[in-house]
Amino acid sequence: MAFASVVPVRNCEKVIIRCSGRLVGEDEVRGRFVRKGDVLGDNCRVIGAVVSELAELEYEGLPCFIGSSTSLDIKEYKDVDVAYRDEDVIVVWDNDSAFVYDRDVIDEVVNEYIQPIREGGISVSRGLLLMGPPGTGKSTLMDLLGGMTGFNIYRINPTEVYSKWLGESEQNLQKKLNEAVEGQPSIILIDDLEWLALSRDFAGASIVTGEWRYSMFNVLASFFDKINREEDQVLVVGATNVRKEMLDPALVREGRFGQPKLIPPPGIKHVMAWFDVMRQRAKWVKELLDLMRDSGVSKDPEGDVKDWLRRMVLAGAPMSDVVTGLRGMYLKLKFVGKVARDDLFVAKVSHGSGFRRAYPRSSTVRLNKDAETLLDKLASVLREVVERDGKAYIRYTEDTSGPTGKLTNETPIASALTEALISLAVARLGKSTIVVIDPKNLENALTMAELMKAVVIIDTPEQTLRYSLSTVLNAQAPVFLPYLYPDFIEYFVPIRVGPHLAGGDSMTSQTSTKAFISGILSIIGYYYDVPKCEEATERLVLPEPSWKSISGEKPRYGDYMRVLLYVAHILKNRKIGDCNTAIDEVPPVRGA
Repeated sequence: MAFASVVPVRNCEKVIIRCSGRLVGEDEVRGRFVRKGDVLGDNCRVIGAVVSELAELEYEGLPCFIGSSTSLDIKEYKDVDVAYRDEDVIVVWDNDSAFVYDRDVIDEVVNEYIQPIREGGISVSRGLLLMGPPGTGKSTLMDLLGGMTGFNIYRINPTEVYSKWLGESEQNLQKKLNEAVEGQPSIILIDDLEWLALSRDFAGASIVTGEWRYSMFNVLASFFDKINREEDQVLVVGATNVRKEMLDPALVREGRFGQPKLIPPPGIKHVMAWFDVMRQRAKWVKELLDLMRDSGVSKDPEGDVKDWLRRMVLAGAPMSDVVTGLRGMYLKLKFVGKVARDDLFVAKVSHGSGFRRAYPRSSTVRLNKDAETLLDKLASVLREVVERDGKAYIRYTEDTSGPTGKLTNETPIASALTEALISLAVARLGKSTIVVIDPKNLENALTMAELMKAVVIIDTPEQTLRYSLSTVLNAQAPVFLPYLYPDFIEYFVPIRVGPHLAGGDSMTSQTSTKAFISGILSIIGYYYDVPKCEEATERLVLPEPSWKSISGEKPRYGDYMRVLLYVAHILKNRKIGDCNTAIDEVPPVRGA
C-alpha cells in the first residue's frame, strides 16, 4: 500500500494585508491558511506572506498558516477621490484641497504601479521618476502615491544623508535604503532627485565632487539591482525639475527609474477644472467669492477669478502660484478689509517655468464650418514639419508692397493668431503645444516638448533667439516662430496662411477671402472665448469696409490680414465681449 507524501504545515513569519475600507481584525485571520493575492472579507487582500527561506525553497507557492507567532501588518490604502475627470484632465481631492493633473499621467501611474501592487504583484518598474517644472505638483503626487499603495513611507533628503566625513554620506544613504527594505512593503520618496542622481557631466569638475557623486550613485544603483533581484516590495519614487539629460543615464534606464512621467505646467483647461472643484468643495474659496461680492470689489466674482486664472496661465504660472495667489486674495479681503480691485487681481508669478501650454480659453464657443475647413487644410500642410521635427515660421501674406506688407509679416502682433492656428491645427495631428515666453528657459521648454512629443512656439523677441539658435535648430521637436524673424529666414521653412486654406484656388478670390476671414474670426473667438466673432465678417469684406483703412484706396489682402492679427492680439490681452469692439480699436497705419 502506497502512502501519499505529507506536506508539512508552513507557518507564516509575516503576513501583509491591505484594505480599501474596514480593516480585518487579527482574530479574523489567525488560524487560517493564506497565500499572496488571497482576498479576505469584502475589501482586504494579502499582498505578502513571508515564510522561512528553507520552507520557501522546498514548498514554493503553497499557502502558509497564520499562527499566534505570525507578525501581522494590516493597514488601509486610500482610493483617490476623483472630483472631476474628462478626456484630458483629472482633479483629485485630498486633505481638503484639489490637485489637477493630466489624466494620462494618473492613469499610467495607477495602471503600471498602484493596481499591480494592490493585487499583490509587482509594479512595471521598481522606480518611478516624476519630471516637471517647479510648482506643478510632483511632491503632492508622491504623497498621494504613498496613500494609494498603503505602503510604509520612507523619505530621503540630503540633510539626513550629507556628511563632511569621508564615506559617511554613503553609509547614511545605505542605512535609509535598508530601513525601507526591512519595512517592506515600502515606498521611498526622494524629492529633488538631482542631488543624488546628477550626471557626472553636470556634477562638478573637482575630483572630490566627482568621486563623491560616483560613490552615491553606486549605492543607489546597487540598491535597484538588489530589489529587482530579490523581488522586494519596494518602490522608489523620485521627483526632479532638471532636464533628463542632466541625470545619470544609468539611473534612468529600464529596471531603475525608467522613462519619466511628465508633470507639465497647467493649461487653461486644467486651472478651470481645478477652480470648479474648489468653489464647490473648499470652504475658503466659497467665502472668498462671497467676500468679493459683499465688498463691492466684483459684481461677477466667478467671472473675474476665471479671467485672473487665464492671465496666470498665459504668464506661465505653475499651480503653486495659482493656489498662492487665490489664497492671497482671500486673506486680503478677510483680514485687510476693503481692497482696490487692481490690487486684488494681480497676476503675479514667482517662479514660472518660462513656458506654458497652449489651450483655447473657451469651453462653450464653437468653430464654424469655415474654421474647421481652414484648420483641416493647415493641419495637412503642417504634418510634414511636425513629423520631421522641422523648424518653420508663419507667413501671412506674400504681398510685401505698401505700408502693411512688412508689418503683416514681421510684427510681434502676429503671436496671438499664430498660437491659436498652430495649437488647434496640430491638435488634429494628436499633438499638444508649448509656448516659450522666457528665453532663459528655452532649453527646459525644448526638453519638455521632446519628452511630451509636443510642438513648440517661440514667442520671444528676435534678438533673444540669436544666442540660442543652434539649440533650437538641433531640438528634437517641431519649432515654430510666430512671424518672420528676418535674420533667421534661411533656417526656417515658411508656412503660408491665406485664403487658399479656405477652399479656394485664388488668393484674391472674393469667395475665398470671405470664407478665410470668417474662419479666422471663428478661430479667434473660439480660442479667446468671444462668442459669435465670425458675425463681424461682413464688416471686413464690404467694398468700403467700416474699419480704419489705409488712405482712400481699395484694401489689399494685407490690410484685411493686419486687422485680423490685431483683433487676435487685442482679445488675447484684454477681456472684450465682442469682435466688433476689437475691430474698432485696431490702430491705423502710421504715415498712411
